[in-house]
Amino acid sequence: MKKLIVFLLAVAMCAAMLPGCSAPEKTAPETESVSETEDKSEAIDKMLSALGFKGEVYVTDGDNVLYDKSFGTADKEKETEITADTQFCIASVSKQFAATSIMLLQEQGKLSVNDTIDKYFPDYKYAGKVTIENLLTMRSGIPEYTTKTDSDGNSYPVDSDTIDYDISENATSKENRTAIEEWFFEKPLDFEPGEEFSYSNSNYMLLAEIVEQVSGTDYEEFVKKNIFDKVGMKDSTFTSLYDFSSDRFAQPHGGDDGTEFFAYRGANFGAGDIISTANDLNIWLNALRDIWFNPVGDSTLISKESIKKMTQSYSEIDDVMQYGYGLMIFENGFGHTGAITSYRSLIYCDKQKDINIIILSSTRTADVNTIFSRFYSVFGK
Repeated sequence: MKKLIVFLLAVAMCAAMLPGCSAPEKTAPETESVSETEDKSEAIDKMLSALGFKGEVYVTDGDNVLYDKSFGTADKEKETEITADTQFCIASVSKQFAATSIMLLQEQGKLSVNDTIDKYFPDYKYAGKVTIENLLTMRSGIPEYTTKTDSDGNSYPVDSDTIDYDISENATSKENRTAIEEWFFEKPLDFEPGEEFSYSNSNYMLLAEIVEQVSGTDYEEFVKKNIFDKVGMKDSTFTSLYDFSSDRFAQPHGGDDGTEFFAYRGANFGAGDIISTANDLNIWLNALRDIWFNPVGDSTLISKESIKKMTQSYSEIDDVMQYGYGLMIFENGFGHTGAITSYRSLIYCDKQKDINIIILSSTRTADVNTIFSRFYSVFGK
């Protein structure tokens, strides 16, 4: 448990580099001391209320829902209630779907994670050095487009006044992501591919581009047909396709901090472009767990061998933070955090138990890492 919480602190430091992320304003009360006679749900309710949390928290154990509570409203004007079927931007939780798409194409014999990316980006001068696996594992050295580094080597999120590429709310997805890719293609690598780990959204934008080139279809359509439809994620879609006026959408709370342009079409392509619900994400985690424990190894989604590759640790930072293919690797499971504009998210799948924990919020001050550690202490023991 101690290692898990330390890991989450490291994840929080990583998430703080993402656009729109800010420090939590409140501290959660401890719940580890919950007595056997005290109702766990009541204790969690108190903790979330103390945090001022707005969003949905969904915890399951197999087919049993252990906790399903919403706080705040999806739309303040309409006073729409948040439920497990309310749609949220899930930010970097989206990355595992790009990784799964790559594994599907590898299983079909259409690419290999060991391929260099010059086949797909022939004009990129470093493409012959970078493999698809380097992109998947955040070990490519390609610079991050959502942050800048100051003279002291400290990274900070770019905002509308400091971005160096030209993207527009009125541009197409292709136009915006082309502008971003042209920007980081002109930059030198931060390090030689494979030598270091550095979290960079640029990697996953390129992975989604590769999926399009190899499959011959739009990335969004490929994911819908080969992942969402196969596992039954009927309420999941993409920011580029979504009607944000929908009554089912959790509208953002907290105002504009200068990073709202990351919600433009294409600006989070492959890296943070999915809209989903707690219910759908629970379905997704169950599908991954089913593959993991399937004794035959057959699956309508991806193979057991592929999920093992995705959940293998390729980078260890101080023996705490580990990263696989689009997944953060925990001691007993896997998942990911997300932060984009006003949205915060975290999903976790325990490989040794049937526990899933899903936290979705539309406020940038939501401390999903603290909330997760409290939930794990209560339900994950």
